[in-house]
Amino acid sequence: MRKLVFISIAVLLVSACGKYEEGPKLSLKSKEKRLCREWKIDKLIENEIDITAEHINMLTKHEIKFMDFGSVKETIGNTILAKAWEWDKKKENIIIDYTLLEKTTTIECTIRRLTSKEFWYTTTIDSKDYEYHWAAK
Repeated sequence: MRKLVFISIAVLLVSACGKYEEGPKLSLKSKEKRLCREWKIDKLIENEIDITAEHINMLTKHEIKFMDFGSVKETIGNTILAKAWEWDKKKENIIIDYTLLEKTTTIECTIRRLTSKEFWYTTTIDSKDYEYHWAAK
């Protein structure tokens, strides 16, 4: 009987641990440890259509590096965007500020998946919905 109660509690805890839609359900690494690394773009979806193939030349040169203490560097070809990032209160979204041509823009990214090897988020830019799939570099 005790074994059954223990197993039931363990199953409930594991099923309740998933914060992001696409997982993981449970991780021993903190969100910061999983996020703070270098990423390369793996897939780009615009309004539910995979546009990776038509933008492959640009995407092969698209990388992002999240660092501790809220700094981030995104590189697209030879263009480097200086940025800052922070979690929202529930650590379900990332708010990113970036500067290009002396103009600062803020975007909110809803995390769908965050593992040590994969990072997916959705955001809206100029009335278009984007889903970015990043792979650890």
